[in-house]
Amino acid sequence: MDVSTVITICGFILTISVNVALVARWSGKTTAQISAMQEDIRRLEKKQDESNKVKERIAVCEEILKRMLQGTE
Repeated sequence: MDVSTVITICGFILTISVNVALVARWSGKTTAQISAMQEDIRRLEKKQDESNKVKERIAVCEEILKRMLQGTE
């Protein structure tokens, strides 16, 4: 085997190794980012649920007040 062939093969193997390492690193970051986004979504859903509950209670209070005011007329 010629020296230039060995050098070419070693360079090819090194290039593949570096690319595999970069993909693995990128994949790990992506997984962490997805997990963070899922947690943010859960937090926002909880806040939205709380807001909806408050709105529902206000609507009930408004209806009760409306009935009370109609009863006094």
